[in-house]
This record gives sequence, C-alpha cells and structure tokens, in this order.
Amino acid sequence: MSRHYYKAKQTAYLITQNKELAEEIVQDAFLICYQKLHLLRNPACFQTWYYKILVRMSKKALQKEKWLTFLSFRDDLEIKVAVIMGCMLFVLGLGGVGYVTNAFPFFKIPINEEQRQAQKEIELQLAEQQNMIDEDIVESLPVNMKGFKQIDMVERRRTLDHDPLTSIYGAILGAQEVGSFKPSVYLHEDHKRGYVFVKHSDGSNHVYFIELDQEGRWVITDIRSGKGKVIKPIQ
Repeated sequence: MSRHYYKAKQTAYLITQNKELAEEIVQDAFLICYQKLHLLRNPACFQTWYYKILVRMSKKALQKEKWLTFLSFRDDLEIKVAVIMGCMLFVLGLGGVGYVTNAFPFFKIPINEEQRQAQKEIELQLAEQQNMIDEDIVESLPVNMKGFKQIDMVERRRTLDHDPLTSIYGAILGAQEVGSFKPSVYLHEDHKRGYVFVKHSDGSNHVYFIELDQEGRWVITDIRSGKGKVIKPIQ
C-alpha cells in the first residue's frame, strides 16, 4: 500500500485510538472526496482537502464512540435504538425524502393487525422499487451478474457478529447524498467479490466493486458511475 494510505490511517488512529475505526474512516473520507470531486476547483489541493475531511470525520467518529459507550449502560433497548437511529438520520440529513420511507418499517413496531398489514404493503412496495432500481443500474452500468446473489444486510447483521461486510456497507451508506435510496449488496458465490448498487435522487447510478483481501477485510477496488432513471420515493 502507498505511504499516503498509511499516513491517512495514522492520522485517523491518533484521533480515534482505534485501528479498525481508523481504517473505516480512511475509506469513508475517500468516498466523500470521490463523490464531491466536482466541487474541487484546484486539483493540487486534493491532499489538503482530503485530510481536512479525514480529521473532521475522525473527530465525529470519536464523539459517536463516546456516545455509544454511554448508551451501553442503558437497559432500555427500544430507547437505545430510537436514539441511535434518530441521530443518524439527523446527522445524514435524511429527512423528508425517499430514505425515510425506506427506513420506516424499522422504526415503528406494529401493535395491531392494521399496522402489520400496512407494514407488509410498504415492504412489498420497497422490494418492487429496489428491483426496479437494481435493473436500471445493471442496464446503465453493465456489470456481470453471473454467479452473484443479492444479500439481505439487515438479516446478515442480525445473524453474524463482527461481519467485515457490514463495515464496508456502512462506509458507503454514510457517504451517500441526501435523498439517495438504500444500497443493494450482491455477493459472488465464491464469497470473495461483490457489488454495492447505489442510486441518487437525481437518477445517477453508482456501482462499488468490492473484494475480500488476504486479511479478511472487504475493500473497494473500483467505482463506476453513470446516468439512470429518476425514481420517485414511495410516499
């Protein structure tokens, strides 16, 4: 790896004092820079710009770690989940657009048959919408889907502890723009490579190519972007 990667990782580690977290932040910062690259007028300033983002994200991550440590002493699981998810939505600015609709089923636990039926209808609509988005991405950014299968990240998170895929998924999720739709994850049958599909509110499509390295960590190896259909969020 280049000396720039180690320097960035060391910077994040000095702030967070957490090696795994530092690695995630280095990738997060890179993703944000990539998505906002068009805003950089002088390419010569890229390194300075990147490190400003890296330091800012490291400080925010440190504050989040301290907050989660505080929450771990609370016994009420429902309050804990509500506070964490609420803070995430506030920080990421995901109010009033498609992503809130995508997240709705996870915030409200149905307490009667009417609410359970409403949740099923929403989940069905979301599944149909996600299929429409993924088909558009495959058409606009041709990728080889042979041997690839979609992964349910919610179920995977529930059943697997310390899953490396969750880290890379979280990095991509955290770098999304306001109004983006929930990413889809596809893994190859060899479990060593995969895709993460992302659609923004302007219709643009993005595919993150990921691979499992020798240390058992998922890393981004390529990113492809292109124009796609504008999809309206489910109301």
